[in-house]
Amino acid sequence: MVFTAGKLKEGTKSAALYYFRIRPGGNSTDERMLRQLGMSGDIFDIPIGEALALSDDTLVRFTGTVYKYRPGMLHRVLGGSREELFYEVELLGEKALLHAGSFRTPPLPICKEAIQG
Repeated sequence: MVFTAGKLKEGTKSAALYYFRIRPGGNSTDERMLRQLGMSGDIFDIPIGEALALSDDTLVRFTGTVYKYRPGMLHRVLGGSREELFYEVELLGEKALLHAGSFRTPPLPICKEAIQG
């Protein structure tokens, strides 16, 4: 399924979407994880680092894959991190993870198994 970024922004908490590309030499936990998954970056409704604000006409294609991020004990206890769901999408000729928590209502349904699993 394909949406424009403008249509997706209508359902976000901030009415915006930002694409953070992993840095070529970046070695953070998130960047290593994204690289292992074959992703170029992630998309949130708030700017993170040197994120690119997506223009309304940017096409975002959902691949049908959903990822669940489970933080380690240290991140949960000390950092307050929690499990997060991400859609795999394609945009600008690249694959990225779109944070499902950026939306008031998810743009596409997520199966119960992914949410509970």
